[in-house]
Amino acid sequence: MSLAARGAVLRSVVVVVAGLLGGCVIPFAIPPTRAEVGASSQVGQAGPNHGFHVGGGAHLASGNQRKDLPLDVGIGGFLDVADHGANTGGVYVDTALFVERHHDTRTSLGMRGELRIQNDAMTGDHRYGAGAKLRIDHEIYGAVSDDFSEDDRCGVAVGSHHGNVGVGVYVEAGPVWQPDDGRAWLATAGLTLRMPSVMGVWVGIPGC
Repeated sequence: MSLAARGAVLRSVVVVVAGLLGGCVIPFAIPPTRAEVGASSQVGQAGPNHGFHVGGGAHLASGNQRKDLPLDVGIGGFLDVADHGANTGGVYVDTALFVERHHDTRTSLGMRGELRIQNDAMTGDHRYGAGAKLRIDHEIYGAVSDDFSEDDRCGVAVGSHHGNVGVGVYVEAGPVWQPDDGRAWLATAGLTLRMPSVMGVWVGIPGC
């Protein structure tokens, strides 16, 4: 170990010991995730409507580094912002089979189920709907697994991350049952970002 590396380790140890003796110790963990953003188009009883979609959640394929992993499963949340009408949030559960795999790319076909929630602006009540969609994903990805350490005069954060990072594109479409206008067809296309799991601890110095 070089002299500079020894100094960094010693500095981290000193900060950790100081934090344990009288500072603030905050462990943190982030599950393996996949985030998505896209544009949506809906056709239903209320007429055509376009909007913006954002979502993300914990996904198996973001944490598993197997190149031959057969499937991905995930659970998360989303928000659909409409050009007109009520915005819709909710939670999703999806599963997908990898139908094409190369060294650093893969394509999946999957299904997504949604619990869709709208807030009534007049009464403040929550109204519930559902969605069922077919989905195609294609991504470029790679494995990561290493430790990290960052410090400043007020504390230090140490930990590790493990899993996959990746960027991709997706298209999904299917029927949704909206609380405000009944059944509609909703299609969304956009980009995905895959991130590994992160675990660590932050130690702060009191009075900093």
